[in-house]
Amino acid sequence: MVGVTGDGVNDSPAIKQGDIGISMGISGSDVTKDAADMILLNDDFSSIIDGVEEGRKIFDNLKKTIVYLLTSNMTEIWPFVALVLVQIPLPLSNIFMLCICVGTDIYPALSLAYEEAEVDIMTRRPRKPDEHLVSARLLAHAYGQMGEIATAGAFFTYFIVMRLYGFPPSMLFGLVSQSAIIPQTLNDKGVLAFNEYYNSNQCGFDQFSPDLGCSAFIVPCQNSFLTSDKANKNIDFPNWLSTINNQIDLRGVYSTCDTTTGRYIPTFVFPLDVLNTYSHISQNYVAYTTESIFYAQSGYFVTVVMVQWSNVFACKSRKVNFIFIIDFFNLFRI
Repeated sequence: MVGVTGDGVNDSPAIKQGDIGISMGISGSDVTKDAADMILLNDDFSSIIDGVEEGRKIFDNLKKTIVYLLTSNMTEIWPFVALVLVQIPLPLSNIFMLCICVGTDIYPALSLAYEEAEVDIMTRRPRKPDEHLVSARLLAHAYGQMGEIATAGAFFTYFIVMRLYGFPPSMLFGLVSQSAIIPQTLNDKGVLAFNEYYNSNQCGFDQFSPDLGCSAFIVPCQNSFLTSDKANKNIDFPNWLSTINNQIDLRGVYSTCDTTTGRYIPTFVFPLDVLNTYSHISQNYVAYTTESIFYAQSGYFVTVVMVQWSNVFACKSRKVNFIFIIDFFNLFRI
């Protein structure tokens, strides 16, 4: 990489031919300034070093900012990909996605723009003229490494929280498309009211009991439940994206009807060791209900936030952090 300096008209061809042309700002001619890539306003050659250092620092900080911003994209894309491909309840809601974009992206990314230069910034070889700001290596680091680590941690928390509320990981795959039965309840006249949804405050399901823990359902099951494929409304039952079904105990919903005995056969084996969390929204316990997904989404969001803040420190610097750690330990050694 060749830099050419000059101030006269006869220096213009060489300044234009060099990899970087540098003209004097005070004594340089107008022709030389037009041909130059850099103009020294104070005609001080030491300013060239400062300019190179500042340019490299800006290029580094832009790369750090881009890497950090791209990392969060993976944590936002994969929940919807998982919803479509493996049919699990949505791990990240739209509101939490906006919180990630506004809260954990903007301000930390702005802070990276004010980072000081790396300690080895002037000992590096010059970058190639055709090197892009967003390279394949940068994308691989953001999407293939940091983004996947953050996504894996968030999904781990999601599966743990869902398991704590009665939905093990083996049950979650394909759960959104799993056929279910819509429970009904008797109205004041003792007639099945198909528009009044059953809730577990009236009767709790128990899959290990012969009649599922409720004597009211000894009646033929096709009369006490409305199958989701024949329902006129709420076809996507149960709805995992809202609170309209959060009072229904899903242990009985995910069942099949044995027409010979008139009893229900559970589709899944639900765990019995669950968290006994009471919800003031549904006035019911959270376990075995669709409200579990909101706790799991909160866990996913908190994990993403924590990992994003660790990504800030990972993107901030490479050399400076190590120098600081070495000095910190040397201080205690003294």
